[in-house]
Amino acid sequence: MRSLPSATPGLKKGGKYFTTRNGSSIIAFAIGGELADYHFQLTSSHSDSPTFRVKEAAELKGKGGYLKLNTEGYGGMICSTWLDRPLSLAGRVLVKTAEGIENRLVAFDRDLVLIPSLAIHMNRSVNEGVAFNNQVDMLPLFSAGACGEGSFRELVAGELGVNAGDILGCDLGLYSRTAPSVWGAKEEFISSARLDDLQCAFTSRRP
Repeated sequence: MRSLPSATPGLKKGGKYFTTRNGSSIIAFAIGGELADYHFQLTSSHSDSPTFRVKEAAELKGKGGYLKLNTEGYGGMICSTWLDRPLSLAGRVLVKTAEGIENRLVAFDRDLVLIPSLAIHMNRSVNEGVAFNNQVDMLPLFSAGACGEGSFRELVAGELGVNAGDILGCDLGLYSRTAPSVWGAKEEFISSARLDDLQCAFTSRRP
């Protein structure tokens, strides 16, 4: 399969091509060998999933010196499933270099944050149904006071091997590092994060 140039002089019968958009979308297509009475079929799949995205002003100081990340909900998630589990960060970062601005991917392969829930004696009605406020209840805990102002950007810069001052912007989201598992009395079930994305991509695949 060949990458499609920006100015294409012509496509060939039986050819397979792809192009990308904004570093986040890929469009692939194949041209049939017989073009008489030709038609085409389209299928699409998404690889994004509901998560909490980190805002540009990422750090929020809480009581007792605790540092939280300032996030916003992306997509339709079930908030309760994000509570009390170690989470990490992944996404892309715009970095200033001598050659210009580069778009770099980053994924921390370690647990970094957690969205804690209240102990039951602080919320006796928790089992009767809870309405979550994303800007109050779902902010991930980042540090217990060991990190100062600017530490989040320093952390991202360290992972990329660049200076914090060279980071122009970040598009980062939370994700779970929990490994998929097969389970059940006869191993008839499978559990995994982002299964709907994987199924979409699989059904869009052309042999």
